[in-house]
Amino acid sequence: MRLQIEKLVGGGRGLARYNGQVVFVPHVLPGEIVEVDLLPPPHRTQPPDYLEGTVRQILEPALERRVPPCPLFGICGGCQLQHLTREAQCRYKREVLMDALARIGKLTGILVQPTVASPADFGYRCRVRFAVKHGQMGFYAYHTHRIVPVSECPILTSALNTLLKDIQGNLPLYTLSEVELQAATASGAPHMEEVLVILRGKQFPAGVAKAFYETRRPLLCGMVIETDRGRQTWGRTTLTYSGMPRPLRVRHNAFVQINLEVNRLIIACLMSQICKEDRVLEFYSGSGNITLPLSQHADSVTAIERCRHAVADARANLKGVTNVILRCAPVEQAIPTLKGPYTVAVLDPPREGVPSNVLTALARLRPQRIFYLSCDPATLARDLARLCKDGYTCTSVWPFDMFPQTAHVEALATLEAYPRGSHA
Repeated sequence: MRLQIEKLVGGGRGLARYNGQVVFVPHVLPGEIVEVDLLPPPHRTQPPDYLEGTVRQILEPALERRVPPCPLFGICGGCQLQHLTREAQCRYKREVLMDALARIGKLTGILVQPTVASPADFGYRCRVRFAVKHGQMGFYAYHTHRIVPVSECPILTSALNTLLKDIQGNLPLYTLSEVELQAATASGAPHMEEVLVILRGKQFPAGVAKAFYETRRPLLCGMVIETDRGRQTWGRTTLTYSGMPRPLRVRHNAFVQINLEVNRLIIACLMSQICKEDRVLEFYSGSGNITLPLSQHADSVTAIERCRHAVADARANLKGVTNVILRCAPVEQAIPTLKGPYTVAVLDPPREGVPSNVLTALARLRPQRIFYLSCDPATLARDLARLCKDGYTCTSVWPFDMFPQTAHVEALATLEAYPRGSHA
């Protein structure tokens, strides 16, 4: 069928209408006239309230369309926006954020700043996971679990691409289900990267892994295999990320942002709003990515994190720092025991957001300001709406292009408490 695309929505899909019914189409742009093949509806007890299609032909392309730099775009499901110019990608991410705030959160009048662009739109990703099936290693195809073999990915750092080709050409992959690669600047060599490789599967010959590690140093700083028989390691199982107030050590099974330059921009934006008198409560503090700079800008920090591996890293990263209290516990368990007073709360939750009971308890603690860092506009809008019902107003939201070429949106929201006794 022939359709006109109205706008882009979450996930980078285009929205069109056919006989009044919504049709979602990937890899298109607003204003384009496209010829589309409809996909069969999924098997459900109720008919779907929308249709999905794939592009057969772009009949009238938009001015912002460009030739995707990667030949696998449209086949591989890793990127959704390579056909869109860099400036238009940033604008799209701001619009998706604004739409979520209005449609899901019913929040209007919020100042949504222009998207802060990534310094690099390719070669920025320092961590990646590849799926492996039947000896093929790559990413999943769009909306399937079919492997698209990938020999080079333009959003990865050069060292990760080097190891990717080496692994595909020299390791037996048929027993593996996943290969993870992690990179950081080598200590003492600011222009070199070092890589940690994690192999996961039912089994893998330890001698092969050991030989691969030993013949590829110093680029390969560590090797880990996790199989049904347990875990074996060679070299280091941690990487140290520079560019922070102090180097940040993170072990292989703890979280770290994949775009380090944008991570620094987010931290700088947040720290510009913290003062020396602030007593900070931080939830989902991880390995100390935000805790460490907070300790240098605030009077005190109480940081809560449930992952014991991340807390162990944070203790090492904060060695000698005296104004931080680290607690290893789920925030749901920790928050009833907190007394305060706190002037600032910093939230950096996973994609599913913050449980409603935690937000309610946080509002009772009444920090003057709340900073909420989110990787999902939908859960951000939901949680901001809950906080606004509990006596806060959202004064601004900063979108950041943490994941160029993809539809993912990172955002930092600022909330301020109303004076006690007043209403929104």
